[in-house]
Formats: sequence, C-alpha cells, structure tokens
Amino acid sequence: MNLALLYCLGATGAAGTPVVNTAAETNLISYSLPVGALAKGKVIKGRAVVRSVDENSTDTLTLKLTIGGTTVWTGTAVNQVDDDVSVIDFEIVSRGSGAAATIIVSGWAIDADATGTLSPKVFAKVYTVDTTAAVAIAITATFSAAHADNECQLESFTLYEG
Repeated sequence: MNLALLYCLGATGAAGTPVVNTAAETNLISYSLPVGALAKGKVIKGRAVVRSVDENSTDTLTLKLTIGGTTVWTGTAVNQVDDDVSVIDFEIVSRGSGAAATIIVSGWAIDADATGTLSPKVFAKVYTVDTTAAVAIAITATFSAAHADNECQLESFTLYEG
C-alpha cells in the first residue's frame, strides 16, 4: 500500500470578512494554486465551512465553488437561520499537464435550511484547465436580497496537496 503524505497548502487562521447587506455574488475566499500545482498525478483536497451569522426573514443564501473559472458546485438557495453551517469538501485529481490538462473535481456539500434539514449533495465534474498558469479556487456567497441582517462568513478553509 502506498500512502501519500499530505502537505498543507493553505489554511485560514481566523474567520473571514463577513459578507453583509448585498445581493451581489461575493468572494468568501479566493486562493490561487501556483503554476504546476496541478501537474499530472497531483491531488488537491479542500474543505470550506461557511456560517450564516445572521439571516433576515425568508431571504436565501446560495454558495458556489469555482475552480479555474469553472463552476463545479452551486448550492441550493436555502433559507438559513442564524448560525446555520454549510460545508463544502472537494478533491481535485489532475490527469495531465499543460494548457489543456484534464482534471476531475469531486466532492460533497451540505447546506442547512431554516428547519435544520440537511441537504447533502455529491458532485463531480471533468474538464480542462491550464496548469501552466495559476489556477484559482473560489467560494462565493449570494443572498437573494440585500438586508443588514443578511450576513455570512467563511469560518475555515483548508487546502492540502497529496
């Protein structure tokens, strides 16, 4: 059995800047994988935890994961309540190198809604990215309406290479 070591590429040391009072899609985090990080055979694992700090009435929150500019997962627009937590867990496997390298992104995500019901989703996508350039990983948040009581923040983000 070949066990690979995992090396931490990045982790948040504190909660992120809250997204508040906007209906515009807003980055919770954007991390650039350096050139060559997705060379053939590389595996990157990541996890994000997002908390709804405050939520107004029936307004909804939609989270999204993009890698290399391609949307890999879009959460359901859910009516969360204060302190609900969503988790996005993903893995990137590179099958090539160069300007059109094939990667496979798979994982799972959980959105909690106002009734406390968890709605887990499994996702997978195969597409190409340019590994000769930096590849961005982003988690975004979009509220259905701008309101001072609509607030969420990234509580943690970890990224490992194996």
